[in-house]
Amino acid sequence: MSAITLRDIVNEEYDLHHVDCGVKFDNPISGKWNIAGMGSFGYVFYSQANNSVLGKVDGGDGYIVNGNIDLRYVISDAWQLIFGGFVELQSLNGGQNGNVIWPDNDLNICGGNIGVRFIF
Repeated sequence: MSAITLRDIVNEEYDLHHVDCGVKFDNPISGKWNIAGMGSFGYVFYSQANNSVLGKVDGGDGYIVNGNIDLRYVISDAWQLIFGGFVELQSLNGGQNGNVIWPDNDLNICGGNIGVRFIF
């Protein structure tokens, strides 16, 4: 069995297969304002971690939730100013291969953005 010391550099790749279902909307609020967004839920039916030293570990199932929302201000027919936010939540069940354990994983990402959109 291989061991990893404090000075070793390893590569780790994750392979997730999931099926998603979601909704998307884009609606005017007033003459200059528009709100748009999407939300989805994905069921993870296959997951695998591959470590360059320790090998592959098959994980269990899990889920991935994504969402975003944008508030858009129409400057002209070609330009929009966008204020928005997004979130991604992942929950994966880990697995084990011999002495190598891939623990359960939770990943939560959220943020905001400000941008300009040009339509041509």
